[in-house]
Amino acid sequence: MERPRRRRAAAKPPMPPPSTRPPEEQLARFLEAVDGVRSAGVSPRLLHAANSGATILHPESHLDLVRPGIALAHVSGGAFILLLPTHLYVAGGAIVVGASFALVTLAPTRLFARLPALSVRRTVVAFAGSGAASTGASLLSLATILFLVGAGHLGSRDPLANPLPLFVWTVWWIGFTYLHALFGNLWAHLNPWIGIYRLLTVSGRLRRRRERPPLRYPAWAGHWPAVIAFLLFAWFELVYPAPADPAVLATVVLTYVLANFAGLLAFGDRCAPGGAIGRHLHLVSAREGPRCRRAGASAAGC
Repeated sequence: MERPRRRRAAAKPPMPPPSTRPPEEQLARFLEAVDGVRSAGVSPRLLHAANSGATILHPESHLDLVRPGIALAHVSGGAFILLLPTHLYVAGGAIVVGASFALVTLAPTRLFARLPALSVRRTVVAFAGSGAASTGASLLSLATILFLVGAGHLGSRDPLANPLPLFVWTVWWIGFTYLHALFGNLWAHLNPWIGIYRLLTVSGRLRRRRERPPLRYPAWAGHWPAVIAFLLFAWFELVYPAPADPAVLATVVLTYVLANFAGLLAFGDRCAPGGAIGRHLHLVSAREGPRCRRAGASAAGC
């Protein structure tokens, strides 16, 4: 006997008829029957007694398997792994929806007309503008990336327990976008390859490589490498079956970093190829923010 199961699920109907036994009693009788089967020398490998209702209402009935039927009727084909506790998503969604309605309903129209004039007074772009601070920030970013890539390959394969998926899809992909809108183009200083490139080319033979890169970036290429890379990255996030798999994501991140570093060595930092997704994505976010709208796209950090 491989998988003994109950024909009637252990869920309690909303309005049970008088003859229906409570789900707790149903489950107890089922487990008694299983004990009887085992005492007869038969050891079932898998037990399942919960249909859709019991899966939701009675966790004690989950046993080895569950049998959700009607609960899957409106489930889409894709699955999503939540990288934060579910209650945070529920609370955050409710707050955003409520705040959006309140803002549109209660805020005066003249406030929206003044949004481009608003500016964040404190900005880290000026601080990071110095070469030493910018290089240090980039090296710290590189160390963080190497740690996360190592965690992706050597750590837990559970996306909820591994820090890499949380950092890539929540901190970098979403959080950095908002930070750039507020403070300007931080990615110019936080990208993980510019710091090590500056250290390697500060003196000796490699300094001439910085002054005169071995290759000239073709003008016809423009930003198309970044567009193609962005589409590939979007395909990986939306179409690939397991974009949050730590090992796979670590390989993607490492490939991305090495490709951009190779572009720096080949074309130099002044004519870096347009393949840096983060560079162009965050630059667009920065220029759409209130700081750059007020100061203009030619301002520092925009």
